[in-house]
Amino acid sequence: MEWVRREIVPHAVGSERLADGLALELRDEPGLAAKLDAWSALERDCCAALSFERRESAIPGRLRFEIHGVDPDAATFAALRADVGPGSAQCPSASRTGSTRTSAIRR
Repeated sequence: MEWVRREIVPHAVGSERLADGLALELRDEPGLAAKLDAWSALERDCCAALSFERRESAIPGRLRFEIHGVDPDAATFAALRADVGPGSAQCPSASRTGSTRTSAIRR
């Protein structure tokens, strides 16, 4: 988790609680996609029940990274959401069932 705080969180502009996980909204900066892919690979090795999806955000210049298959209120993910902070009112998946948004930074 320390690696995620050091390598991923500084790129984050917000988070979103999903019904079955967590979404991060991140600035699309050089090298970030590779870091997200590395994180996915590491997590898959220990937590096969989780699924990960990296894609372009609906907001230009951003990436969206979703983690599915976990209780979004689990301590690890709650801590990650706290590190990243809430999102702005511009949530690209606002109409998505089961998502929860907050306002301020960007999720």
